[in-house]
Amino acid sequence: SEWDCHIKVSDYGHLFPGTLERVIMIKGSKDNVAKVIQKVMEIQQTVDIPESLKGNEWVDDRKRELRIVVPSHWGRQLITSDGEKLNEIKGNQSIERIHLDERASAQSTSGLNESVIVIRGEENDVLKAGDVIIDMMLADSESWNTNTDLNYRQFYIKKPSSEEQDVSSPLFQAKILIPAYVIPKLIGPYWKQINDLQSELNCIINVSDYGHLFPGTFERVIMIKGSKDNVAKVIQKVMEIQQTVDIPESLKGKAWVENRNSELRIVVPVDWELPIITNNGEMLRELKENHVLESIRVDRRSVGVSTGLKEIIVVIKGEDENVLKAGNAILEMMSADLSTDLNYKQFYSKKTVRSRPLWHFTLPDTFE
Repeated sequence: SEWDCHIKVSDYGHLFPGTLERVIMIKGSKDNVAKVIQKVMEIQQTVDIPESLKGNEWVDDRKRELRIVVPSHWGRQLITSDGEKLNEIKGNQSIERIHLDERASAQSTSGLNESVIVIRGEENDVLKAGDVIIDMMLADSESWNTNTDLNYRQFYIKKPSSEEQDVSSPLFQAKILIPAYVIPKLIGPYWKQINDLQSELNCIINVSDYGHLFPGTFERVIMIKGSKDNVAKVIQKVMEIQQTVDIPESLKGKAWVENRNSELRIVVPVDWELPIITNNGEMLRELKENHVLESIRVDRRSVGVSTGLKEIIVVIKGEDENVLKAGNAILEMMSADLSTDLNYKQFYSKKTVRSRPLWHFTLPDTFE
């Protein structure tokens, strides 16, 4: 309101590929955009550094840097002629360093067409150099094309080349539920663990956003896409994490929590329910007997608390190995395509969760 600007921050977990940082998009007059950038720099330099990061040289350097997202092709123009344009800006503005950071292109899908210009030095000099960069971009506005929705998570996984793909293993997808309290351990700091898992098993793993719980539950949804064998390995890893994570104090002693740790919950199309329960549930009985399960059932709570959702849950409970085998059998039988949409809030007909907070810190996640 103060500077008549629209400021948008990428959601929690939507870090710019190749970095541990979130993205701020600012729209307004050039002078007012510059004032917002100056205010962000001031906050960045005065915020308390977390204990776990103190003493790291890169953290101190980062506090003195302005990082501007630019179209990749435009950034490369700045480094032609041995970086003449960047050297000219560095000399004229007396800054310590300016360079083009293209790590994102190496750690993202081919759909991301953005790079980062990093400017380091004294605050006033850095801000002046930033103004020069923005002026240069405005002069070339016809070629300016940014990711305006800030959905950076869609770019996190580098698509395998044709040589890397296993043509004998067609892509397969599955959705499973996971208790919300397990998510931090699954994802790891700055999404590192889940990104490592995706790279190791050549899978795409998407997690529904904070607050997007499967209707009728307090659980988030994980969608896994890859070869059938690798999808099964991801599910096994999720189950291992689910059983070893520390249960929050507020939930300890509750029977359903203990039971939940030994369950696999698979999301299936609602149309697939009929073949499961026909003949008095013969298919479920066969699965239970063949895989020595404690129980297997269909959970239809989502139908009663949502509108338009065409998904239900198959709940499998028992010993780890038996549960995983039964889960694989379910997935092999399921031929119907699942919706790729993880926006479950659109289906709520009752308030089951609190809304996402309206405001976020406008700083890199490193300093939150």
